[in-house]
Amino acid sequence: MPIDLQEVSDRLEIADLLYRYAEALETRDWDLLATCFTAGAEVDYSASGGVKGDVAQATAFLAQTIPLFSATHFLIANPQLQLESDEAASGRTHFRTTMVLGERGHTQYLVAAGYYHDRFARTAEGWRISRRVEEPVLIDTFTPRAVKG
Repeated sequence: MPIDLQEVSDRLEIADLLYRYAEALETRDWDLLATCFTAGAEVDYSASGGVKGDVAQATAFLAQTIPLFSATHFLIANPQLQLESDEAASGRTHFRTTMVLGERGHTQYLVAAGYYHDRFARTAEGWRISRRVEEPVLIDTFTPRAVKG
């Protein structure tokens, strides 16, 4: 069945929302992060040791933990979206996060990957996440080997 233009637009807007979320985390832009969620959104990072609560609690947790790393890289991929109505959607999206603890030559990496299970709501400002549950698949640390030059 062909996809109509509104569905294409909705899928692109939700994908942009997911990418904006990654950008907000990577740049530590908490105001930008706030634009990703509805006012009453529920956020559950508890499966990976994080917080479960509202957006303010999730943002406070992220604002406290992400600056512990000297560099971060957040990747969002393969959004599998189901548009349920003109105002509601759900989806599962892959994520991979690489964070650097320490400075060059004395670093350790934390890598986490898994899925975000989301509910989305169309608001006057566009699509927003109304519920996010993180499902980690792997969380591991490693120290890079010295490269001989």
